[in-house]
Amino acid sequence: MIADSPDKPQVADSAFSRKLQDLVALLEKNGASFAIAPDDIAALRGDEGELSALASRSETALQGVSEAEDVLSAARVRATRAIGAYRIARLDIAVRMERILARLPETAERTVHRASLRELLGHAPTPPVFTIPAVPDNLCAVPVPQSGSIELSWSFANVEACEFEIETARSESSTPPKHGKTFPVPLSFEAAGKVSETRFVHSFRAEGHKPPVPGTVFYYRVRAINRFGEMSAWTPSVCAASPIRPKIMPIFPVTNFGISFLWMRRLVSNGRSLSR
Repeated sequence: MIADSPDKPQVADSAFSRKLQDLVALLEKNGASFAIAPDDIAALRGDEGELSALASRSETALQGVSEAEDVLSAARVRATRAIGAYRIARLDIAVRMERILARLPETAERTVHRASLRELLGHAPTPPVFTIPAVPDNLCAVPVPQSGSIELSWSFANVEACEFEIETARSESSTPPKHGKTFPVPLSFEAAGKVSETRFVHSFRAEGHKPPVPGTVFYYRVRAINRFGEMSAWTPSVCAASPIRPKIMPIFPVTNFGISFLWMRRLVSNGRSLSR
């Protein structure tokens, strides 16, 4: 029943209006030192008048609703619309108040204002203000011949709050890139995986199909995703070539101390390992 709702506009309005009046008074007293524009203060004063008018209109509409009236009666529809307009206005004003408070210097008074505003709106919270994650830094791709893979690594300030999405694109060119160079490449990227750490291994052996031709160039990019689903921009793409096996030379000098192996590296960035 609308009339029996614990969240009547006239109940919430007195507390919220006092908080709005307190903020206006604070800004009028210290607006210049806080670098708050006079237009912002004037807008809050206008919000105060608008909220009061909407609350009064809601109360008047509620008074016209009797207990026996049908849910779809004209009186109930008018009251519901009036209350909805009031609540939307209150949330819009709360968001503006929060944004202005966020611009104030870090003082005890500001902290109290923000805490009381959020507590006051606890029964009708404003939509959460999400912070878009930063773009991961220092993305690097390195071929790992031992495992036949390319290992990615990057840095990120708040790893616990995000996961990371990786995309890859295969280059049509077989020319190995300069090691560590980054490119804004207009290629067709596809999903490579998601991780919750700042490291990812693109293993060609685990893909379930024929490995790429050694030396095939792959491009990678990464973005962060927070728990609200907000995404950062993609990092600039980096590239690396799938590992190339070294060319073994047909000369194995034997001495009293061992056997010497010679080989020719195909990529300077490749690591080396030896098995027997």
